[in-house]
Amino acid sequence: MWKLLFYTIIFIQICYCGFERTETGVRPFSLGYAYTGLANDVWAISYNPAGLSQLIQNQIGLFYSPQPYGLSELSTITAAVGMPFNFCAVGFSLRKFGFELYHEYSASVSAAKNILSLNFGINLNYYNLHIQNYGSASSLGIDLGVLVKTDNKFSGGIFLRNINSPTIGKAREKIPQTFTVGFSYSPLQKCTMNFDLQKETSFEVSPRFGFEYWLIEALAIRGGWMNIPAKYTAGIGLKFMQITFDYGFDSQQDLGWTHCFSLMISWGEK
Repeated sequence: MWKLLFYTIIFIQICYCGFERTETGVRPFSLGYAYTGLANDVWAISYNPAGLSQLIQNQIGLFYSPQPYGLSELSTITAAVGMPFNFCAVGFSLRKFGFELYHEYSASVSAAKNILSLNFGINLNYYNLHIQNYGSASSLGIDLGVLVKTDNKFSGGIFLRNINSPTIGKAREKIPQTFTVGFSYSPLQKCTMNFDLQKETSFEVSPRFGFEYWLIEALAIRGGWMNIPAKYTAGIGLKFMQITFDYGFDSQQDLGWTHCFSLMISWGEK
């Protein structure tokens, strides 16, 4: 029991429990989670599903965060798939977080459609929480996203997470809702700058900033910053043909360093 209590306190300190942090993908992670206005790969499912309509190839992504802040009990594994079709784009994702005493499972089914230069997206989310000796509970959530691109340099997006106010368990604990607005600007062909403002229930507005620069066609460097919780992020991307490997790390003032990895494979054509 003491072990469960200890890790529950840690979860609360870094805001990872209760499906409060469902973002995934090393590229968005390295950009300080400022991804709502960019969202141009399979990880758009977690940040703005409308971005799936930008896909020109099928993509599968695998994300792994093995020991956040040195604790394997906080590990996260995510798999996501995005597939563009002529009528719309669809996506699927599965996520597992926690350890033997505390597990969070979530699954999303996504769809995105371009209408008159506007991109619209929706997520249908299934949440399952399991705590050893206390049982399991499930819930359903709905996300909505909008993305607009004015030209090749500027885009903006809005993301509403859990707009149906889902609750979980007999106590009807409310699963957090977030409202995010984001912008992306490319001053150069190989450089992107992103800025998000996110408001999550029970927290103040959180500004987020990130940049990405491709030094060469196969190598990108990234950096970012966010608050609530306050931390700096950075990472690199390595691309070889249809395979992209991403590595990212962040620094949190109280908890130290952590790192994560992802692999993305693209194939086919729209």
